[in-house]
Amino acid sequence: MNVLRQLQHLQRVQDINYNRAMRRERVFRDRDNPFDCLSDERFRMRFRLSKNIVHVITDMVRANIEQPTRRNHAVPCELQVLLAFRFYATGGFQLTMANLHGLSQMTVCTVFKRVTNAIARLRPQYISFSNNEEMNDLKERFFNIAGFPNCVGAIDCSHIPIIGQGENGQRSNNRKGWSSINLQAVSDSKCRCVNIVAHWHGSVHDSRIFDNSVMKQSFE
Repeated sequence: MNVLRQLQHLQRVQDINYNRAMRRERVFRDRDNPFDCLSDERFRMRFRLSKNIVHVITDMVRANIEQPTRRNHAVPCELQVLLAFRFYATGGFQLTMANLHGLSQMTVCTVFKRVTNAIARLRPQYISFSNNEEMNDLKERFFNIAGFPNCVGAIDCSHIPIIGQGENGQRSNNRKGWSSINLQAVSDSKCRCVNIVAHWHGSVHDSRIFDNSVMKQSFE
């Protein structure tokens, strides 16, 4: 009996040591590099942008998204940008995207926020309406395109799908019955966005967005 108890005690000690070792062990999966493993065509299909454009954007936001340390296998800047673009293009589940790259769902969520904020900070450099000195040239370019006089921009609204939640979730339901943000955008003659309004619920009519926009006030 004493021998049996000793064997049982030894087995319990081995089990405890094994469990502790398993908890301490951290396994980092290899993260495939889409720049290397995907052709140009497949890359564009997945991320809606070319490899060169993604490299350019990554360099623009690198200072705001790069981690100060490589401890714990920090996510490289290029992969952070690709994760964000993949989410923008497909609206896929965070957990699914995390599993594909060997990351946690919380890490992917943090990456989305970090990259989105970094890109948003670039807005003043690339999204601005033409000043008075450029108006005549803008009118001329629009006239040359379609013979439309005194046009300084093309405006329209588009519904961006979201997940409606909370007490005000119904306010996000558009006329087609699904939740969205009604985004107003203005482009110039070269198809560049020069003004964006993206904070109205899907239930709001296009005309109300324009009536309350800074752009209308500036024209008046």
